[in-house]
Amino acid sequence: MPASDDKIYLGDSVYAYFDGERITLTTENGFGASNVIVFEPEVLAAFCAWIAALQKRAADAAIVNWVEQRKQLEKPPTEG
Repeated sequence: MPASDDKIYLGDSVYAYFDGERITLTTENGFGASNVIVFEPEVLAAFCAWIAALQKRAADAAIVNWVEQRKQLEKPPTEG
């Protein structure tokens, strides 16, 4: 895969760059990178798998919440 010539800003002082082999994340304060994280392919794959698991958990929780809300709406009113 070709390298990216552009470092992109992700937010919160975090930048990303792809050199054709690895993704590098940096935090920058205007005086250069103050922190650097280099994702080699194996680490990136593990990180992506972790993100996918988080997304699945969030989706599963949303479904459970939706089902619970539907149950509450379908309950007959109680006499009082």
